[in-house]
Amino acid sequence: MLLTLALLAAGWLAVSLRDVRLESRASVLLRDRPPDLVDARRRLESARLLNASSSVDQTLAAVSWLEGDRGAAITGLRSVVRREPDNRVAWSFLARFAAETDPRRSREAARRAAALDGPRSGR
Repeated sequence: MLLTLALLAAGWLAVSLRDVRLESRASVLLRDRPPDLVDARRRLESARLLNASSSVDQTLAAVSWLEGDRGAAITGLRSVVRREPDNRVAWSFLARFAAETDPRRSREAARRAAALDGPRSGR
Protein backbone atom coordinates (compact mmCIF):
# COMPACT_ATOMS: atom_id res chain seq x y z
CA MET A 1 0.00 0.00 0.00
CA LEU A 2 2.77 2.42 0.93
CA LEU A 3 4.62 1.59 -2.28
CA THR A 4 1.48 2.29 -4.33
CA LEU A 5 1.02 5.66 -2.64
CA ALA A 6 4.67 6.52 -3.23
CA LEU A 7 4.36 5.61 -6.92
CA LEU A 8 1.20 7.70 -7.27
CA ALA A 9 2.87 10.66 -5.58
CA ALA A 10 5.95 10.30 -7.80
CA GLY A 11 3.73 10.17 -10.90
CA TRP A 12 1.80 13.25 -9.83
CA LEU A 13 5.04 15.15 -9.18
CA ALA A 14 6.41 14.13 -12.58
CA VAL A 15 3.26 15.35 -14.36
CA SER A 16 3.32 18.62 -12.40
CA LEU A 17 6.99 19.19 -13.23
CA ARG A 18 6.36 18.47 -16.91
CA ASP A 19 3.43 20.92 -16.87
CA VAL A 20 5.61 23.65 -15.37
CA ARG A 21 8.36 22.97 -17.91
CA LEU A 22 5.96 23.05 -20.86
CA GLU A 23 4.33 26.28 -19.69
CA SER A 24 7.72 27.86 -19.04
CA ARG A 25 9.01 26.89 -22.49
CA ALA A 26 5.86 28.25 -24.14
CA SER A 27 6.27 31.55 -22.28
CA VAL A 28 9.87 31.80 -23.48
CA LEU A 29 8.75 31.14 -27.05
CA LEU A 30 6.19 33.95 -26.77
CA ARG A 31 8.92 36.41 -25.74
CA ASP A 32 11.01 35.55 -28.83
CA ARG A 33 10.83 37.81 -31.89
CA PRO A 34 9.03 36.76 -33.99
CA PRO A 35 7.12 34.43 -31.68
CA ASP A 36 6.74 30.83 -32.70
CA LEU A 37 3.03 30.74 -32.01
CA VAL A 38 2.44 27.28 -33.44
CA ASP A 39 5.02 25.71 -31.12
CA ALA A 40 3.86 27.81 -28.17
CA ARG A 41 0.23 26.73 -28.72
CA ARG A 42 1.26 23.08 -29.05
CA ARG A 43 3.20 23.19 -25.79
CA LEU A 44 0.45 25.02 -23.95
CA GLU A 45 -2.18 22.56 -25.15
CA SER A 46 0.03 19.73 -23.90
CA ALA A 47 0.43 21.49 -20.55
CA ARG A 48 -3.35 21.98 -20.32
CA LEU A 49 -3.94 18.26 -20.92
CA LEU A 50 -1.58 17.38 -18.09
CA ASN A 51 -2.82 19.93 -15.61
CA ALA A 52 -5.35 22.60 -16.50
CA SER A 53 -4.56 25.92 -14.88
CA SER A 54 -5.61 29.52 -15.27
CA SER A 55 -2.09 30.62 -16.14
CA VAL A 56 -2.06 28.20 -19.08
CA ASP A 57 -5.49 29.43 -20.20
CA GLN A 58 -4.38 33.07 -19.90
CA THR A 59 -1.28 32.38 -21.99
CA LEU A 60 -3.37 30.52 -24.57
CA ALA A 61 -5.65 33.58 -24.74
CA ALA A 62 -2.59 35.73 -25.43
CA VAL A 63 -1.51 33.33 -28.20
CA SER A 64 -5.00 33.51 -29.71
CA TRP A 65 -4.81 37.31 -29.59
CA LEU A 66 -1.41 37.32 -31.32
CA GLU A 67 -2.76 34.94 -33.94
CA GLY A 68 -5.59 37.39 -34.63
CA ASP A 69 -8.36 35.27 -33.10
CA ARG A 70 -9.81 38.01 -30.89
CA GLY A 71 -12.98 36.07 -30.12
CA ALA A 72 -11.11 33.02 -28.82
CA ALA A 73 -8.87 35.24 -26.69
CA ILE A 74 -11.83 36.99 -25.05
CA THR A 75 -13.78 33.74 -24.62
CA GLY A 76 -10.78 32.11 -22.94
CA LEU A 77 -10.34 34.99 -20.53
CA ARG A 78 -14.06 35.10 -19.72
CA SER A 79 -13.81 31.44 -18.81
CA VAL A 80 -10.87 32.16 -16.49
CA VAL A 81 -12.65 35.02 -14.67
CA ARG A 82 -15.77 32.88 -14.24
CA ARG A 83 -13.64 30.21 -12.52
CA GLU A 84 -11.46 32.73 -10.66
CA PRO A 85 -13.29 36.02 -10.13
CA ASP A 86 -10.33 37.34 -8.09
CA ASN A 87 -7.79 36.83 -10.90
CA ARG A 88 -6.49 40.38 -11.46
CA VAL A 89 -4.26 39.38 -14.37
CA ALA A 90 -7.12 37.78 -16.30
CA TRP A 91 -9.35 40.83 -15.68
CA SER A 92 -6.54 43.12 -16.90
CA PHE A 93 -6.04 41.06 -20.06
CA LEU A 94 -9.80 41.01 -20.66
CA ALA A 95 -9.95 44.80 -20.29
CA ARG A 96 -7.22 45.24 -22.88
CA PHE A 97 -8.45 42.61 -25.33
CA ALA A 98 -12.12 43.71 -25.23
CA ALA A 99 -11.34 47.41 -25.71
CA GLU A 100 -11.76 47.31 -29.50
CA THR A 101 -14.87 45.20 -29.75
CA ASP A 102 -16.74 45.70 -26.47
CA PRO A 103 -15.85 48.96 -24.68
CA ARG A 104 -18.46 48.41 -21.97
CA ARG A 105 -17.02 44.99 -21.08
CA SER A 106 -13.53 46.46 -21.26
CA ARG A 107 -14.39 49.21 -18.76
CA GLU A 108 -16.05 46.72 -16.40
CA ALA A 109 -13.03 44.40 -16.58
CA ALA A 110 -10.68 47.34 -15.92
CA ARG A 111 -12.77 48.29 -12.85
CA ARG A 112 -12.61 44.71 -11.57
CA ALA A 113 -8.84 44.57 -12.08
CA ALA A 114 -8.37 47.91 -10.31
CA ALA A 115 -10.55 46.82 -7.40
CA LEU A 116 -8.45 43.67 -7.01
CA ASP A 117 -5.29 45.78 -7.05
CA GLY A 118 -6.44 47.26 -3.75
CA PRO A 119 -5.69 50.68 -2.33
CA ARG A 120 -2.36 52.18 -3.30
CA SER A 121 -0.26 54.12 -0.83
CA GLY A 122 0.66 57.67 -1.79
CA ARG A 123 -2.51 58.36 -3.80
